[in-house]
Amino acid sequence: MAYTLDKVTSVAYPYLLAGNESVFAIGTRSPAVGDCVIGGDAQGQLADGVTWEEAHARYNGACLRYIGKGSIDIHNLRCDNVEDGVRPEETVRNANDATLNISGTYFTRIRDDCIENDFVIGGILADNLWEQCNTGVSERPPSKATDFSSPKGESLTLDHMLIGLYVTPHRAGPGENALFKWSSSGNTLVIRCSVFKVDARSLNGADAMSFPPGTTIDDRACPADPTTLVWLGGGTYPGRLPAGVRVVSTASTWDRAVAAWKCRHGYQASGC
Repeated sequence: MAYTLDKVTSVAYPYLLAGNESVFAIGTRSPAVGDCVIGGDAQGQLADGVTWEEAHARYNGACLRYIGKGSIDIHNLRCDNVEDGVRPEETVRNANDATLNISGTYFTRIRDDCIENDFVIGGILADNLWEQCNTGVSERPPSKATDFSSPKGESLTLDHMLIGLYVTPHRAGPGENALFKWSSSGNTLVIRCSVFKVDARSLNGADAMSFPPGTTIDDRACPADPTTLVWLGGGTYPGRLPAGVRVVSTASTWDRAVAAWKCRHGYQASGC
């Protein structure tokens, strides 16, 4: 089944929702099986000064929560000023019967994870602009899920992705987390032809800024435009990087990539 939300805009988050309720949700009564979500626009109303801690405790909903199995297809979703971007879930932990296929989404002012993939579902994230994330990709099951495991050889592929971090209020002061929040249960990460932006040292320290162990960079499709990390914090990037990542300190590199994506996807008319 396809849920076509092209003409749906919500301003319900967070004050018109109950507790940690998400803006859009499917599979909450019975699991979605191979269903596709197309479009949808969540324009959050969370005040700019709300800290990460308060948002996480009181308004911990996602733009889209998807509980299902088979192919979890999410395309062209627009999310602004919400706690998490997308939150895919299997029916139970260790079900290992779902894969991700997420493309064409555009996220801004995401107060926590642009994708909270804490069920550690493999698949592909392709051609998405996640312009402002406190954390880019999370694959960290809760500590109580001690028996959690992923299928051997399962991977998460980032293909032509744009992920930029976003300075937001925290109890410790303004700052951002990291591109990847990983664990020993996380998937093998494959990155193709993608661009990342980090503004400053993470509030959680240099170790949090490392790419997941075993990350593979595969830029065979874009030898002239390789995977690039735009580091704006000065000096050497503090985290560990896989071989093949180009590091630059020019904000214009990120700005050009963002503008080109917006032109391709109809978000920016002038200058395209």
